[in-house]
Amino acid sequence: MDTMLLTGANRGLGLEWVRQLDQAGWRVLACCRNPAKAAELNAIAAKSKGRVTVHKLDVTHHGQVDKLAHELRDVPIDVLNNNAGVLPTRDRWGETDYHKWQELIWTNLFSTCKVSEAFTPHVAKSRRKIILTMASTLSSVSMPGGGPLVWGDEKHVYRTTKAGINMLAKSMSGYLKPMGIIVVSINPGWANTEMGRQDLEPDQTTDILLDPVVSIRSMRQLIDKLTLNETGNLYKWNGEELPP
Repeated sequence: MDTMLLTGANRGLGLEWVRQLDQAGWRVLACCRNPAKAAELNAIAAKSKGRVTVHKLDVTHHGQVDKLAHELRDVPIDVLNNNAGVLPTRDRWGETDYHKWQELIWTNLFSTCKVSEAFTPHVAKSRRKIILTMASTLSSVSMPGGGPLVWGDEKHVYRTTKAGINMLAKSMSGYLKPMGIIVVSINPGWANTEMGRQDLEPDQTTDILLDPVVSIRSMRQLIDKLTLNETGNLYKWNGEELPP
Protein backbone atom coordinates (compact mmCIF):
# COMPACT_ATOMS: atom_id res chain seq x y z
CA MET A 1 0.00 0.00 0.00
CA ASP A 2 1.40 3.39 -1.03
CA THR A 3 1.46 6.16 1.57
CA MET A 4 1.12 9.95 1.20
CA LEU A 5 1.70 12.50 3.93
CA LEU A 6 -0.34 15.56 3.02
CA THR A 7 -0.29 18.98 4.66
CA GLY A 8 -3.32 21.28 4.50
CA ALA A 9 -5.58 18.24 4.15
CA ASN A 10 -8.76 19.68 5.65
CA ARG A 11 -10.01 21.83 2.79
CA GLY A 12 -9.87 22.60 -0.92
CA LEU A 13 -7.42 20.62 -3.02
CA GLY A 14 -6.01 18.94 0.08
CA LEU A 15 -9.38 17.43 0.93
CA GLU A 16 -9.82 16.27 -2.67
CA TRP A 17 -6.42 14.56 -2.51
CA VAL A 18 -7.67 12.66 0.53
CA ARG A 19 -10.94 11.67 -1.15
CA GLN A 20 -9.29 10.30 -4.26
CA LEU A 21 -6.44 8.53 -2.53
CA ASP A 22 -8.82 6.92 -0.08
CA GLN A 23 -10.90 5.61 -2.98
CA ALA A 24 -7.71 4.32 -4.62
CA GLY A 25 -6.71 2.42 -1.48
CA TRP A 26 -3.76 4.55 -0.38
CA ARG A 27 -2.72 5.12 3.19
CA VAL A 28 -3.07 8.86 3.84
CA LEU A 29 -1.45 10.73 6.72
CA ALA A 30 -3.72 13.77 6.57
CA CYS A 31 -2.34 16.79 8.43
CA CYS A 32 -4.13 19.98 9.42
CA ARG A 33 -3.91 22.67 12.07
CA ASN A 34 -7.15 21.88 13.89
CA PRO A 35 -8.40 18.29 13.46
CA ALA A 36 -11.31 18.90 15.82
CA LYS A 37 -12.84 21.31 13.29
CA ALA A 38 -12.07 19.21 10.20
CA ALA A 39 -15.53 17.60 9.92
CA GLU A 40 -15.31 16.43 6.28
CA LEU A 41 -11.79 15.08 6.74
CA ASN A 42 -12.75 13.21 9.90
CA ALA A 43 -15.77 11.71 8.13
CA ILE A 44 -13.56 10.31 5.37
CA ALA A 45 -11.11 8.94 7.94
CA ALA A 46 -13.91 7.26 9.91
CA LYS A 47 -15.04 5.30 6.85
CA SER A 48 -11.54 4.43 5.58
CA LYS A 49 -10.95 1.32 7.70
CA GLY A 50 -7.86 2.92 9.18
CA ARG A 51 -6.16 3.87 5.92
CA VAL A 52 -6.74 7.61 6.46
CA THR A 53 -5.48 9.03 9.74
CA VAL A 54 -5.73 12.67 10.82
CA HIS A 55 -2.75 14.37 12.45
CA LYS A 56 -2.49 17.76 14.10
CA LEU A 57 0.17 19.81 12.36
CA ASP A 58 0.65 23.54 12.01
CA VAL A 59 3.49 23.67 9.49
CA THR A 60 4.62 27.06 10.82
CA HIS A 61 5.39 25.47 14.22
CA HIS A 62 8.62 23.60 13.59
CA GLY A 63 8.44 21.84 16.93
CA GLN A 64 5.19 20.20 15.81
CA VAL A 65 6.85 19.15 12.55
CA ASP A 66 9.74 17.49 14.41
CA LYS A 67 7.34 15.81 16.85
CA LEU A 68 5.23 14.27 14.10
CA ALA A 69 8.31 13.17 12.17
CA HIS A 70 9.53 11.38 15.30
CA GLU A 71 6.15 9.76 15.91
CA LEU A 72 6.13 8.46 12.32
CA ARG A 73 9.84 7.59 12.24
CA ASP A 74 9.20 3.97 11.22
CA VAL A 75 6.68 4.83 8.47
CA PRO A 76 7.89 4.90 4.84
CA ILE A 77 6.25 7.82 2.97
CA ASP A 78 6.00 7.27 -0.78
CA VAL A 79 4.80 10.81 -1.54
CA LEU A 80 5.36 13.82 0.69
CA ASN A 81 2.89 16.46 -0.50
CA ASN A 82 3.63 20.01 0.69
CA ASN A 83 0.12 21.21 -0.06
CA ALA A 84 -0.37 23.70 2.79
CA GLY A 85 -0.11 27.37 1.89
CA VAL A 86 -1.89 30.70 2.02
CA LEU A 87 -2.89 33.31 -0.55
CA PRO A 88 -2.58 36.94 0.59
CA THR A 89 -4.63 39.92 -0.40
CA ARG A 90 -3.14 41.94 -3.22
CA ASP A 91 -0.43 44.52 -2.55
CA ARG A 92 -0.22 47.51 -4.86
CA TRP A 93 3.24 48.90 -5.54
CA GLY A 94 4.08 51.51 -2.93
CA GLU A 95 1.68 49.95 -0.41
CA THR A 96 3.50 46.69 0.37
CA ASP A 97 2.72 45.19 3.77
CA TYR A 98 6.15 43.91 4.78
CA HIS A 99 4.96 42.25 7.97
CA LYS A 100 2.43 40.24 5.97
CA TRP A 101 5.12 39.42 3.42
CA GLN A 102 7.36 38.07 6.18
CA GLU A 103 4.52 35.90 7.50
CA LEU A 104 3.80 34.60 4.01
CA ILE A 105 7.43 33.62 3.45
CA TRP A 106 7.40 31.76 6.77
CA THR A 107 4.19 29.90 5.87
CA ASN A 108 4.71 29.15 2.19
CA LEU A 109 8.48 28.82 1.91
CA PHE A 110 10.13 28.12 5.25
CA SER A 111 7.50 25.58 6.22
CA THR A 112 7.88 23.70 2.94
CA CYS A 113 11.59 23.43 3.59
CA LYS A 114 11.14 22.35 7.21
CA VAL A 115 8.57 19.65 6.43
CA SER A 116 10.71 18.34 3.57
CA GLU A 117 13.83 18.20 5.74
CA ALA A 118 12.05 16.50 8.62
CA PHE A 119 10.47 13.80 6.47
CA THR A 120 13.32 13.11 4.03
CA PRO A 121 14.30 9.93 5.95
CA HIS A 122 10.73 8.65 5.68
CA VAL A 123 10.63 9.28 1.93
CA ALA A 124 14.05 7.69 1.44
CA LYS A 125 12.87 4.37 2.86
CA SER A 126 9.75 4.22 0.63
CA ARG A 127 9.17 2.64 -2.78
CA ARG A 128 8.14 5.73 -4.79
CA LYS A 129 10.41 8.34 -3.14
CA ILE A 130 8.62 11.54 -4.24
CA ILE A 131 8.46 15.02 -2.70
CA LEU A 132 5.94 17.48 -4.13
CA THR A 133 5.79 21.24 -3.73
CA MET A 134 2.78 23.26 -4.91
CA ALA A 135 3.71 25.94 -7.43
CA SER A 136 1.84 28.49 -9.54
CA THR A 137 2.10 30.00 -13.00
CA LEU A 138 2.77 33.20 -11.07
CA SER A 139 6.02 31.66 -9.80
CA SER A 140 7.64 31.69 -13.22
CA VAL A 141 10.28 34.40 -13.58
CA SER A 142 10.54 33.99 -17.35
CA MET A 143 6.79 34.28 -18.07
CA PRO A 144 5.70 37.97 -17.82
CA GLY A 145 2.82 38.33 -15.41
CA GLY A 146 3.04 34.62 -14.65
CA GLY A 147 1.56 33.57 -17.98
CA PRO A 148 -2.06 34.10 -19.06
CA LEU A 149 -3.18 35.53 -15.73
CA VAL A 150 -1.86 39.07 -15.38
CA TRP A 151 -2.45 41.05 -12.19
CA GLY A 152 0.02 43.85 -12.80
CA ASP A 153 1.85 44.86 -9.63
CA GLU A 154 -0.64 43.32 -7.20
CA LYS A 155 0.94 39.87 -6.82
CA HIS A 156 4.62 40.46 -6.13
CA VAL A 157 4.34 39.27 -2.52
CA TYR A 158 2.71 35.96 -3.44
CA ARG A 159 4.86 35.48 -6.54
CA THR A 160 8.13 35.79 -4.64
CA THR A 161 7.14 33.07 -2.17
CA LYS A 162 6.17 30.70 -4.98
CA ALA A 163 9.33 31.48 -6.96
CA GLY A 164 11.26 30.72 -3.78
CA ILE A 165 9.50 27.36 -3.49
CA ASN A 166 10.54 26.54 -7.06
CA MET A 167 14.16 27.35 -6.25
CA LEU A 168 13.89 25.30 -3.07
CA ALA A 169 12.57 22.33 -5.05
CA LYS A 170 15.38 22.69 -7.57
CA SER A 171 17.94 22.75 -4.75
CA MET A 172 16.33 19.79 -3.00
CA SER A 173 16.37 17.81 -6.22
CA GLY A 174 20.15 18.14 -6.33
CA TYR A 175 20.63 17.30 -2.68
CA LEU A 176 18.32 14.29 -2.73
CA LYS A 177 18.95 12.74 -6.14
CA PRO A 178 21.77 10.53 -4.78
CA MET A 179 19.16 9.08 -2.39
CA GLY A 180 16.87 8.27 -5.31
CA ILE A 181 14.31 10.90 -4.25
CA ILE A 182 12.33 12.74 -6.96
CA VAL A 183 11.42 16.38 -6.22
CA VAL A 184 9.03 18.31 -8.45
CA SER A 185 6.90 21.45 -8.25
CA ILE A 186 3.36 21.30 -9.63
CA ASN A 187 0.98 24.12 -10.42
CA PRO A 188 -2.40 22.60 -9.44
CA GLY A 189 -4.32 25.12 -11.53
CA TRP A 190 -6.70 27.89 -10.59
CA ALA A 191 -9.20 25.57 -8.97
CA ASN A 192 -12.74 26.07 -7.75
CA THR A 193 -11.89 26.05 -4.05
CA GLU A 194 -12.36 28.61 -1.30
CA MET A 195 -8.87 29.95 -1.97
CA GLY A 196 -9.40 29.98 -5.73
CA ARG A 197 -12.75 31.76 -5.55
CA GLN A 198 -11.40 34.58 -3.42
CA ASP A 199 -9.18 35.64 -6.33
CA LEU A 200 -12.00 36.09 -8.83
CA GLU A 201 -12.58 39.55 -10.24
CA PRO A 202 -16.08 41.03 -9.68
CA ASP A 203 -17.08 40.29 -13.28
CA GLN A 204 -15.78 36.71 -13.26
CA THR A 205 -17.72 33.55 -12.39
CA THR A 206 -16.62 30.15 -11.14
CA ASP A 207 -17.09 28.79 -14.67
CA ILE A 208 -13.51 29.78 -15.47
CA LEU A 209 -12.10 27.79 -12.54
CA LEU A 210 -10.70 24.28 -12.75
CA ASP A 211 -12.68 21.42 -11.23
CA PRO A 212 -10.71 20.19 -8.17
CA VAL A 213 -11.55 16.60 -9.11
CA VAL A 214 -9.86 17.07 -12.48
CA SER A 215 -6.87 18.85 -10.92
CA ILE A 216 -6.12 16.07 -8.46
CA ARG A 217 -6.85 13.25 -10.90
CA SER A 218 -4.44 14.81 -13.40
CA MET A 219 -1.71 15.36 -10.80
CA ARG A 220 -2.05 11.74 -9.71
CA GLN A 221 -1.51 10.67 -13.31
CA LEU A 222 1.56 12.90 -13.47
CA ILE A 223 3.21 11.54 -10.34
CA ASP A 224 2.56 7.98 -11.52
CA LYS A 225 4.83 8.69 -14.51
CA LEU A 226 7.67 10.46 -12.69
CA THR A 227 11.18 9.08 -12.78
CA LEU A 228 14.44 10.40 -11.41
CA ASN A 229 15.08 11.96 -14.83
CA GLU A 230 12.31 14.51 -14.11
CA THR A 231 13.53 15.59 -10.69
CA GLY A 232 13.76 19.36 -10.26
CA ASN A 233 11.17 20.11 -12.95
CA LEU A 234 8.16 22.44 -12.76
CA TYR A 235 4.83 21.22 -14.15
CA LYS A 236 1.25 22.25 -14.72
CA TRP A 237 -1.41 20.02 -13.25
CA ASN A 238 -1.96 18.44 -16.69
CA GLY A 239 1.65 17.29 -17.04
CA GLU A 240 2.86 20.19 -19.21
CA GLU A 241 6.37 21.23 -18.22
CA LEU A 242 6.72 24.93 -17.38
CA PRO A 243 9.77 27.19 -17.65
CA PRO A 244 11.38 28.02 -14.30
